[in-house]
Amino acid sequence: LPGMERIYSAVGIVSRIPGEGLEFQNVIRNEYEEDYVRKLEIKGFLANTKSQTIEVPSIRVELLDKETERLYEQEQDAPLKRLGAGSRMAFRIVITKPHLMTKYIYLTLVDKK
Repeated sequence: LPGMERIYSAVGIVSRIPGEGLEFQNVIRNEYEEDYVRKLEIKGFLANTKSQTIEVPSIRVELLDKETERLYEQEQDAPLKRLGAGSRMAFRIVITKPHLMTKYIYLTLVDKK
């Protein structure tokens, strides 16, 4: 119930999902070496699927092994603070010395700390 959000927040209940209405699109990963240092680049687009402007939360990337155990976690602010209706923005995250056992990459949106 959107009208109850003020009451929920007053009693400490989180009533909304961070980034609701935002969608990751065309995400790719690229592993490369720069000055003898291994790097992992993750890039793509974050699209607003709603008909109103949305405040963009931080992007969290997690590197997982083949059993989906977390090996590494990083949060990064999105390039824009707000994203207009129907628009999208590019994002790019570079991880230096990613774990050798990385099999999966998990991207989520989280409230800024």
